[in-house]
Amino acid sequence: LETGGGRIAGTLHQSPCNARLLMIRGIAGIADVKRRSRRKQWSAYAASTATAYAIGLIRSGLISSDLTSPRTPEGRNVILFLAANPSETSRRALDLEARAIQVELERSGCRDRFEFVTRWATEPLDLLRELRKLKPTVIHFSGHGLPRADEQAPGLLFQGPDGRAKLVSTGALEETFGAAGASVKLVVLNACYDEAPAEALLAHVDCVV
Repeated sequence: LETGGGRIAGTLHQSPCNARLLMIRGIAGIADVKRRSRRKQWSAYAASTATAYAIGLIRSGLISSDLTSPRTPEGRNVILFLAANPSETSRRALDLEARAIQVELERSGCRDRFEFVTRWATEPLDLLRELRKLKPTVIHFSGHGLPRADEQAPGLLFQGPDGRAKLVSTGALEETFGAAGASVKLVVLNACYDEAPAEALLAHVDCVV
C-alpha cells in the first residue's frame, strides 16, 4: 500500500488486507530524525496504521475471529506493548505511540474484545516472562533494531538493568516465541532494521507488521 496522510488506516478499515507480512516505511520528510515534531507525527501515524491493519486482519478472517488464545477473566484478548529506548539510542516518542494505539482501539468496534497492556524499559527476559504470564494475542514492540554486520547477528535492542542496550538476536526471538508464544497471533515491530526478525517470526505467528 502506498498513500499519504492518514489514508492507509482508512483504506485498511474499508478493505482489509490478507497479507501475512506488511512493511510500513516513512518518506524522508516524515521520518527526518532532525525534526522531533515530525518523528512524533510519524510514530503516531505508524501506530494507528498498524492497529487499523490488525483490526482489518480480524475482520477479514485471516486471524480467527474467535481468537482462541487464552483471555483475561473479563474475556478480553491481551495486546502487549513492549517499549525499549536504551540510553545510548535516539529518543523515540513511545508514549505517543502507545496513546495512538489506545485511541485507535477506542474508536474501533473491537474495543471490548481487547485489553491493552504496556511494559516500559523492557529487558530481554521480560519478553519470555510476559508471554508466559499474560499469554497475549498481539505483541507490539517499539524501539530500535540492529542489522547484520560482520560477526553481529540482526535483532532488536532491549534494555539492560543499567539502561544500556542489550541485543536480542533474531535467533533468540525465534526460540522465545517457539517456547512460549503459542498464544500470539500477530506481532507488530516498530523499529529500524526489523525485516530479519519479522520474517523469522512468521514461522511462529500468523502475521507480522
